[in-house]
Amino acid sequence: MGWLYFSESNLKAEVCVGVGHISVWRNYAIASIAVIATGVAITPSSACAVSDFEIIQADWRITNKELHFVTMVGEIKSNCVTPMGAEIQVVFRDSAGKVVVTKEFYPKRSRDLQPGEICAFTNEFLADDLEKNFATASVKVIGTYRWGK
Repeated sequence: MGWLYFSESNLKAEVCVGVGHISVWRNYAIASIAVIATGVAITPSSACAVSDFEIIQADWRITNKELHFVTMVGEIKSNCVTPMGAEIQVVFRDSAGKVVVTKEFYPKRSRDLQPGEICAFTNEFLADDLEKNFATASVKVIGTYRWGK
């Protein structure tokens, strides 16, 4: 076995095991560090990152020309090892490639995606917000959040 030392003041965590010593430095608070019976240190690498999500497909269409609604549809896959929510950003651009507006949303609202889960999403935007002059829309994952459900 071993012992764990964590100091929030200098954000340093040290794990000492039977044979060896590991120091981990982060510029953010370390969520958890565990030492298992074999003496192997497990760091927050099991935590989910933006890069652990994959946008499989995304497309947009104008769904109501009179009311100026735009619908974004697609699928996202979680490659995380733990349940985690993803925040998606849609960037609308004009024909010159300039950003018109950005919109953010969570594809499962306030629910986590399970490891390996593929989730279809639909989100509707009022095109008046887009000044009615966008030509393209791109989608990316910009954040993660643990909802716990």
